[in-house]
Amino acid sequence: MVTEAGDHEAMTYSNVVLVVIDGLRPDAISPEVMPGLHQLGHHFWRARSAVTIRPSITVAALTSLATGVGPDTHTLIRPGLGSLPALRNIRPLPRELQRMGIETTVVMGELSGSGRLIASTLLRLAGIQRLVAPPGRASRVVAEALGELDPGLRRFTIVYLDGADRAGHRSGWMSPSYLEAAWEIDLALAPLFSAALEESSLLLVTA
Repeated sequence: MVTEAGDHEAMTYSNVVLVVIDGLRPDAISPEVMPGLHQLGHHFWRARSAVTIRPSITVAALTSLATGVGPDTHTLIRPGLGSLPALRNIRPLPRELQRMGIETTVVMGELSGSGRLIASTLLRLAGIQRLVAPPGRASRVVAEALGELDPGLRRFTIVYLDGADRAGHRSGWMSPSYLEAAWEIDLALAPLFSAALEESSLLLVTA
């Protein structure tokens, strides 16, 4: 995998890590709440005017992220298998990477029986080879993601963290519980940030 640095020198990465922090507001990324992510944003490239799709629902946004098309095309708005026929006509990024010999793994929190079945079906259709969903908090998810970093392999790893989203829906956005969840995510991500930089991986963080 190759990207262009600021000085136009080509750089090759064996590992690309995409961290998706569901429900994270930009004003939560402060030195007090998320010092690690705040510092990362000041030292590396960042998008200042990124916007989400509409409706800004998790399933719709994640599908657009994976496919590059909007909800009007992929039609996946709510969790379920009803949109499978429409998904067969689009080209998700992991499926294209699979054709290039690049494996995609999704690492996320624990799923229930039915939730895991639906997620596994959709992910396989998208071309994702592995789903890792350990029990526990954000730190456990990040620990599993660290195990996916291997300079000897070409790999795309998606790390999905939903603690802030769940806290926001439960207690309100920017509530004490929400800010605590954001702080926990930032603390958990510190080892992944360090490892990705040391392994010359390409690290992307979005919400």
